[in-house]
Amino acid sequence: MHARRFACFVLGLWLAGGLFVAWLSSVNLQVADRLIAEATPTARLELKVLGSNAPALLRYQASEENRRYYRLWETAQIIFGFAFFALMLFGSQESKTLLGGILLLVLVVVFQRFVVTPSYVAEGRLLDFATGDALPGERTRYGILQSGFYAVEGVKGLLILVLTGRMVFSRKGSGRSRDSRHKLDEVNKPNYGRVNR
Repeated sequence: MHARRFACFVLGLWLAGGLFVAWLSSVNLQVADRLIAEATPTARLELKVLGSNAPALLRYQASEENRRYYRLWETAQIIFGFAFFALMLFGSQESKTLLGGILLLVLVVVFQRFVVTPSYVAEGRLLDFATGDALPGERTRYGILQSGFYAVEGVKGLLILVLTGRMVFSRKGSGRSRDSRHKLDEVNKPNYGRVNR
């Protein structure tokens, strides 16, 4: 398989993986609310024992699962990203700009995994059981960290799209020549000895 096609496929998988984890985390939070709203009679009895803490406990479980999914996905991206960079560095003839873009993408993930996500998770855990207007300063900080987290996710998605577009629309190193059509038409020129027998 051509290195450029493989790279586009890998970047597409990377983008799809990020979208899947984002979708999974949003569904997870909805499941907690749906379990309470659509609980069977037996489940209602069990939830009644927990009292008013039941919704908070279910949301806490969903939030912890989401945090785990993001940590696992970010770790997988780092391993996968460095392997992909090495493969493109040693297994293809791509430009330094493209290789730099792939390395930048991996470094953004490393920054997210070790700087952004730990702060975001720690602040979220402080607010898991906070009610109403409690901890207004923490809620503001959490909102800022959440915006930062999603901004990093957006940067990763944008980088993936730019790198993929660069590979798809760049002719340099792709094996295609800008004047390949002209070379094909040269067969019809008189000095090429067209055979008419």
